[in-house]
Amino acid sequence: LDPFTQSFNCIRGMAMRGIFYYSLYAFRLQSGQSNGKTQIDHLEPDIKLLLEEKLDLAQETSLAVHSVFGTYISNLYYLSPRWLEQNLKKIFPENESKYWQAAWDAYILTTNPPIKAVFDLLIPQYDRAIRKLGSPQETQNYSVGSPNEKLAEHIMAAYLSGFTDFGHENKLLELFFSYAPDETRAHGIFWIYQALLNIDLPENMIIWDKCWALWQNRLEVAENQEVSINALEISNYMKWLESCPEDLGFLFPTLQKSVKYFQEAYDIHLLIEFVAKQSRRYPLYAVNLLQMVISAEKESWWRPSDEDEEQILKVAMASKEDKAIKIAREIINYRGEQGD
Repeated sequence: LDPFTQSFNCIRGMAMRGIFYYSLYAFRLQSGQSNGKTQIDHLEPDIKLLLEEKLDLAQETSLAVHSVFGTYISNLYYLSPRWLEQNLKKIFPENESKYWQAAWDAYILTTNPPIKAVFDLLIPQYDRAIRKLGSPQETQNYSVGSPNEKLAEHIMAAYLSGFTDFGHENKLLELFFSYAPDETRAHGIFWIYQALLNIDLPENMIIWDKCWALWQNRLEVAENQEVSINALEISNYMKWLESCPEDLGFLFPTLQKSVKYFQEAYDIHLLIEFVAKQSRRYPLYAVNLLQMVISAEKESWWRPSDEDEEQILKVAMASKEDKAIKIAREIINYRGEQGD
């Protein structure tokens, strides 16, 4: 078993967890009896000594035991931030990659979303993990998810929360998009899509502004690279249309640039469904995007739904825009040549 899973399935791994269960219990007990008084350190001296013994790799060689430290990083910060800071290099040893990986995977898999104070403390570890994304590696997938995908979620959550940004001193956002492969970046964009579903954007436009800035930045970068390098990532921005507070008139230039990256029929369906709903206000934009999508189809079954396509064509033909009517006729003739 991998170290993280093994820690749930061995006696010493569970004993290590018991140490943290006890410390957190004692912390809650102290908090309930403090009468408003607070203290910085909630780790008992004997517990500290025991934890330090377990961090001594000359005495404790178990990767499973070591991984438990990663699981409880955020808890350790609240129990004793000073102790955590003093022992962080032992939890994430620079020259012991197996132990570093055991602790990091446990942290990244069990912490979501990241906490600002802990995130700042772990910036060097995030930096190391992101750079590893650019190296050929055998990715270890766990029952609770993929560490690489969880890392993408952490970086996207940190971006939306203001912990990092393009041009930020920690450089984590730029590093992520420089080192992460397309599928990992695409997962990050998908995570934002899921987050947007639970956000009232009209009340939180600052979140959408961040999303829009990210989309524009990434599309600008992609324009100067081979299409295949960013195809999955750029395609996934279409999922944001479900929550997007902007209309087709605003989005049209961006959607035009995005079509060539489409990798699945689903991307086409999402775009044309969005476009069809706004076709009465923007008949030329709608029929133009429909024609682009049809030209970009890689398989016959990629075509949009008949209802959405018919809606766009009918609106274009009924409009008074000569260019929209011309494009609609071209599409109808093309479909007829196909036997439709």
